[in-house]
Amino acid sequence: MNTMNFLIAIAPLLLLVAALCLNRYPGETTIGHLRRFVQHALAAVALTPVRCLRIPEAVFPVRGGLLIASSLAGRGPPLDQ
Repeated sequence: MNTMNFLIAIAPLLLLVAALCLNRYPGETTIGHLRRFVQHALAAVALTPVRCLRIPEAVFPVRGGLLIASSLAGRGPPLDQ
């Protein structure tokens, strides 16, 4: 029973090694399609003009954990008495 579980667990690895030994590369065409897609997307982004909009900090007040961290940032460690 234990050997059967081991063989089931290692079967995908054995199939991948067998495919690589036969000069078959699983996923090669998918990687090629993704590479071309990213190249076209980056080329389209590079052609569009970029406008940097600066949002004033007053629009987003400090809240939550950042508020606690900013209030504690200026203090030193507590004195031991």
